[in-house]
Amino acid sequence: MLHRFAEELRQNHRAVLKRFIALEVHGSERASAQLHLLKAMLFQHGEPEVAALEDGLAILETTDLRAGLSRIAARLCC
Repeated sequence: MLHRFAEELRQNHRAVLKRFIALEVHGSERASAQLHLLKAMLFQHGEPEVAALEDGLAILETTDLRAGLSRIAARLCC
């Protein structure tokens, strides 16, 4: 999936980012509301540099931090 995002990034980065945030909320009990909020915030500070997006995808593709997830302490709010 990350390879496809990378290929499509230069063609239409806005569409790729919208699909990416949809994946981020997938499975959430409040996915619709969260997606609406994230879409509203997505470009409020301007357009991202495509090179920075490509670098971010490269990090996601090459970095696996799952082993450390059990050491994260988090408190649920709301």
